[in-house]
Parts: sequence; C-alpha cells; structure tokens
Amino acid sequence: MKSLFRKRIFRLGLLLTLPFLLFFAFLIGYRWHISEQSNAALREITQKLDQTDPGWRWEEILTNQKTLPADTNSYFVVQRLLPQPRPSPMALLRMNTSNLPIERSWALPGLMPPEQADWAGEFVEKNSEKLLLARSLVNYPEGRPLIAYTHAILDTISSTERVPFLQGAELLRWDARVACQMGNLNQAIEDIRALRNLARAFNHADGFGSCLSNRRMGLSWVVYSLEELLANSEPNGKSLVLLEEELLEESLENQIVPNLKFQRALCFEAMKDFERIMLILGITNGDLKSRLLPYKYGAYAERDQAAYLQEMTALIEKCKNPEYELLDVQKSYKLSHADIKQWPECETDTLLCNLLFYQFETMNLLIVGDLLNKAELRCAATAIAAERFRQDHNRWPEKLDQLVPQYLKSVPRDPFVDEPLKFRQVKDGVFIYYNDRGAFLRPPESNGKPADLGIKLWNPELRRH
Repeated sequence: MKSLFRKRIFRLGLLLTLPFLLFFAFLIGYRWHISEQSNAALREITQKLDQTDPGWRWEEILTNQKTLPADTNSYFVVQRLLPQPRPSPMALLRMNTSNLPIERSWALPGLMPPEQADWAGEFVEKNSEKLLLARSLVNYPEGRPLIAYTHAILDTISSTERVPFLQGAELLRWDARVACQMGNLNQAIEDIRALRNLARAFNHADGFGSCLSNRRMGLSWVVYSLEELLANSEPNGKSLVLLEEELLEESLENQIVPNLKFQRALCFEAMKDFERIMLILGITNGDLKSRLLPYKYGAYAERDQAAYLQEMTALIEKCKNPEYELLDVQKSYKLSHADIKQWPECETDTLLCNLLFYQFETMNLLIVGDLLNKAELRCAATAIAAERFRQDHNRWPEKLDQLVPQYLKSVPRDPFVDEPLKFRQVKDGVFIYYNDRGAFLRPPESNGKPADLGIKLWNPELRRH
C-alpha cells in the first residue's frame, strides 16, 4: 500500500510540475527565438554598414581619429588661458541696450558709456598676459579637445568635463571693443579672427554637446563682434580680407553628418553595456523590477541595437541632402518622433526609447544651430565684401551680384532656401539677410523682432568713428 501511495504522490507531483516545466521550456524557447531574431537583425544592419560606410564602428573611429601636434593645436592654447577671471556681473549690467544682442536689433550700436569703457580698459589691462596668449590664437586655425577616448565608452563619457570656454571668448570680445573704441581697428579684427579660432578648438568630430555648444556660441560671437565693429568704424586692410575668407570657409564646413556618425558609433557601443547605461539613464533604481529588467531585456538588446542603427543611419542619409532641405528633415523627424515613448515597440523603460528620445532632441538642436551659424557667417562675410565695395566706390552696391568677382567668388547661398542671400538698401544703410522662413524683413523703425535675420551696414556718416 505504501508503495502504491508513493507512486500516486509521485504521479500527482509530476502532473502538478509538468505545467511549470512546460512554461519554462516555452519561455526558454521563446527567448531563444527572440535572441535569434535580434541577432539576425543586428547582423544584417552591421554587415550593410560595413559595406556602405566602412569605418563606422567605435573601434575604427578610435584607430582613425584625427590628431594634431601640440604646437598646432589651438586647444592647448585654450587650456593655458584658464583659469582667468570672468567679467564682473555689475559691469555686464552697466551695458546699455545697444551693446546687448545687437544681432537681433537694427538700432545703431553706440560706443561703450564712460563707466563701462573705464571698467573694460581695466579688465583688459589686468589680464594683459592672458590677452597676449588669447591673441596668439589667430595663428592656430585648427584644434581638437583632449578627450581620452577608450574602448570602455561609458568611462570615456563619464570622465568628459565641460571645458570652460566663456573666459577666453569674453576676454577677446572685450579687447575687440576696447580696441575699436581706441581706434585700433586692425587689433579689433585680429581679436575677432582669434575668437573664430577659439571656437574651432572644439572640433565637430568630437561630438560631445559641450564642444558643440562652445563652437556654436563662439562663431555667433564672431558675427556679433564684427557687426558691432562695422557699426562703429570703417575697417580695411588685409586682415579684413582674411577674415572674410575665413568666415566663408567656416560656413561651408559640414558639421551635421560627421557629428551624427560619431553619435551613432558612440551610442551603439554604449548600448552593448546595457546594464550600466540603464543605471546611468535612471531606467533602473535598485528595486526588484529593476533588478529583473536586465534579464528581461537581454533577449531584446541586439534588436534594439539594430533598431537604433537603422534609425540613425536613415537620419544620416537624409542629412546628406542639400542644406536647404535639412530644416524639412528636422521638422519631419521632430513630428514623427514627438511621441516616441508611445511607440508600441518602445516602452518607457527600454534603453532604445531613452536613447532615441535623447538623440532626436539633440539632433533638432544640431541641425537648426548649424544652419543658423552658416547663415550668420555668410551674411557677415558678405557684409565685409559690401563694405570693401563701398570704400572703393564711395557708394553701396545696388545688388550683391556687383560684388562678384572682385570681392566675392560668388554670392553666398541662403542655407534655409535654395536662393542667394538677400539684399536691401534703405536710407541709413543696407541689409544683408537670410530667409529663416519668417515673414519679411521688419522695417527699420519697428522695435519688434525681425522675421528675417542678418546684418545691417550703416552709412559711414552715421557711424561712431
């Protein structure tokens, strides 16, 4: 009887255990199936990229990254500039409105008021040694930040610090203002050229947001400083011609595609260590669900990596379109990815969802910022050409075509539309502007923000010589 009872208990145990065994067998088989599908998807996209875009992987970027000798790398000069005192807040508050963002106002900029000029002179004199070093940047047109790239990409990212940039830029901007006020126009031009090279110390290929924002801000300040110089004086000479050539050269560089390729390689490499990056992104917080997430996610990891590569590669290909089509690319991606966290295959707690959401937010800023920089730089270079024409002919050109070929090889193109830059003459000067898809250039007497932005050149009798 005992033997029969034990057999019944054993059979009952088997019957009760069998569903669990079948469930776990199904789970293992299902995860194996998902893993195989994920691996196949990743293998397909990586093989395609190996053929169409050789050198796209992080390891290859490490091997092929551009290096600059210390004696030609402007970044080493930037490092020697730091630390240096920032302008005092009170001095900045004393700036009158004409010395604030003049790129957004058609009001004639005035010279610095006496109290601000006194402070600026003291600030420049106090930092004379660093100023000489900053001025030397005019001889360093190339730069590259010293970021210790390693195969452990997450360690590289976490060790990257935002390099203090504003100190050197503000020193050059204030020196240019003081030089203009004192009538030393060649020095002011050299300061602006040095400021451009300071921005170039943050090379686009490095891809980090801090480098991009520093570069973009520096190039904008170059344009603002030049506009202020042209509003207060009549500069000329070889340095001005060199500045025009440098601004045009800068405006033709492709910032978007190289940066997106860098971001693609960086994020793809980071996704391989998904447990750590989930912790960094705050997807996991230490509770039981979070602890189980890496196990649950493991089978889908390669699928997400493949999806990320497909999305980024498609974006990179679209960004190879003519520059005047890029704003449409940005708008279409912004619209289609606005609700990215609502995608069925992109749950809120997945790595793919978080990375794509971050990536496309960055992409929006990258495309718009790059187009604005190009438009501003081309307007600035064309303004120099128009000023040179006026000085030689004692009048403004009637249209920009008159600047070709003596002052420009060709009229620069508007990066927002497939047209040359626009030109308009008014009573007190001329406008050189671009169409940022606003309405129209606001009239000079208006105090509102202009719909189309650019540079205004004033008649010489109105300038503060």
